[in-house]
Amino acid sequence: MVPDLSISPVSQACNFIESSHLLKENHTVCLEEMEEKYKNRESRPEDLQLISELKDLIAERDQLIKKLIEDKKFYQLELVNRETNYNKVFNASPNVGVINPLVKVCSMDFIFPFQIGLCFVLPTLLRLMLHQWLHQIHNARSGLPGTSHSER
Repeated sequence: MVPDLSISPVSQACNFIESSHLLKENHTVCLEEMEEKYKNRESRPEDLQLISELKDLIAERDQLIKKLIEDKKFYQLELVNRETNYNKVFNASPNVGVINPLVKVCSMDFIFPFQIGLCFVLPTLLRLMLHQWLHQIHNARSGLPGTSHSER
């Protein structure tokens, strides 16, 4: 084919621009139609199955959470009830936070009426008694005279 030289290059450019504009509009309409079809497409069966399984799992977990919350409330009330009954039975009235761990208390005060140096004398006496007792056990096992096994 021989190009038509009667059409000016300016008119050819205008025709090209118009045709490209029409082509763009046509592509835009096609693209919009395709996007609409994509948005309104039907769900796949495997997606529907997965969604139903996940919904069931969520329902089971919700039931479990509700049960655990109810159990927690029950056990909290049971604890309060048992503590109240214990305090009624044993006539206890707990004083929380009144013990001072830094105060040195001698627990053997009720045995000895004298308290002068008791907290220092008592451990020394106990240590001496323990030493004598261990010495007697050692002598009994080794067969030294003055023990029950001296007739070997």
